[in-house]
Amino acid sequence: MTRNNPKARKTEYRQREDEGRELIVSSFGLSIGLSNGQVTVKKDGKIVVTRRADMLSHITISSKGVSLSSNLIYHCLENGITIDFFTSGGKHAGSTLSPDYIESSLWTAQSHCSAEKRTELAAEIIEAKLRNQFNLVKYFHKYHKLSDNALTVKYNDMSKFSGAMRAFMKQPVGEGENYMTRLLSFEAQGAVKYWAYIRQLFSDDEVKFEKRERRGATDLVNCMLNYGYSMLYARVWQALQENHGSVISRRARVIS
Repeated sequence: MTRNNPKARKTEYRQREDEGRELIVSSFGLSIGLSNGQVTVKKDGKIVVTRRADMLSHITISSKGVSLSSNLIYHCLENGITIDFFTSGGKHAGSTLSPDYIESSLWTAQSHCSAEKRTELAAEIIEAKLRNQFNLVKYFHKYHKLSDNALTVKYNDMSKFSGAMRAFMKQPVGEGENYMTRLLSFEAQGAVKYWAYIRQLFSDDEVKFEKRERRGATDLVNCMLNYGYSMLYARVWQALQENHGSVISRRARVIS
């Protein structure tokens, strides 16, 4: 079926290409090196994974006991390939970054950002967050709206809140503490309503999701969320420090 479908073939090839851009190492005792244009992962001296060095754009290491060759590290630094390190609990421990890909003028511009611009950026970020949450809820509800009346109540509550949020965002960005207080209040309310819907959505499963927990979480949903957020945190942290050239463009394709 895929062979006779150009669109499906294109999607398959893109998936293979994206897989080649990312290398995730999560087992103790592995070694990563560079040989003949290939990034190799070995266990007990035998190659278990390879990636083309000219295609790779990111390396994630989430285990102790992983060794990296200096040749590999130099290659990554010279080509803007970030190596992220995470603890066993999923916390971002650090990253390798080359000074060639850090834009100090961006930091200067951020430090001189006016109060009005900071407020405007905060409003855009919060509005985007709430809009994305509601869009995800709409997607979930499309398939569950007939199976759970309590879920519909949560959905309607969030829909009403989303309308109020959009009305507030249409107003000119204000100044002072009052506007920021209302803005942060919208963000907090949105989070409460969003997670209330998610909790109800999981109520008939066996995952026992009660609430959003960041530290010390033991349930499956929170553990997966915390791991995913830690990965995203590292990418955002790097993007804030790097320039807006080809490195971020390459990485954006991986994230998307």
